[in-house]
Amino acid sequence: MTRRSGRLIRKLKRRGLSDRDILDFFIYDNLIHSEKRFCPLFASGQKCHIFSADRLNCLGCYCPYFELTVEEKGSEIECGSCSVNSPAAQRFSSDGKVKILDCSMCVIPHQASTAMKVLRSYQDSSSRD
Repeated sequence: MTRRSGRLIRKLKRRGLSDRDILDFFIYDNLIHSEKRFCPLFASGQKCHIFSADRLNCLGCYCPYFELTVEEKGSEIECGSCSVNSPAAQRFSSDGKVKILDCSMCVIPHQASTAMKVLRSYQDSSSRD
């Protein structure tokens, strides 16, 4: 969870919004109009994923399944891994040696069910503080 998401969730909770209302608030179509500075892409009207704007949930604006790993495989080095092995995750290399995981085509973190898990996880961790 980014700091920006956490601050916004706290603000919405103070307003008395339910978890479902918060989840709906983070839908791209809603968020781009109400929180213009939430994401740098909002200024240009772009989205980070090919996913319908009325279903893209920006609460998970990082991927909870991405793991920063570095693994040598013969003469190549692979950076990053996906703990759910998303079929959309692909590797690319600009130099032919280092292959970096590209998750930009994956929509798993932006689905409502995943966003709700992220929200509940955030609330569980903030209640322990």
